[in-house]
Amino acid sequence: MKKQTYDYLISKGLLPNLSGFELIGSAIEKCSEDRKHLHQICKLYSTLSKECDCTSTCIERRIRRSIERSGSKRTNSEFIAY
Repeated sequence: MKKQTYDYLISKGLLPNLSGFELIGSAIEKCSEDRKHLHQICKLYSTLSKECDCTSTCIERRIRRSIERSGSKRTNSEFIAY
C-alpha cells in the first residue's frame, strides 16, 4: 500500500490493525487507477476477494466494520470515493 494512502486512512481514524484497513487501501488504489470501480462497487469487492482468497461478502463486511470503527457515518463506496 502506498504511504499516502496509509497516512490518509490513519488520518480518517482507521486503525492499521483492523482487518479491513488493507482492503480499504487496496480499494482506494484500484479506484484511483480506474474510476469505474466507484460505480461498480460489487465488482470491486469481487476483484479484492480473488486477491484475498475470501468471499466478496466477507470483503464488504470487513470494509464496513472498519469504517464504522473509525466513527464515520459514510457507506463503503462513499468512504472509498471520498
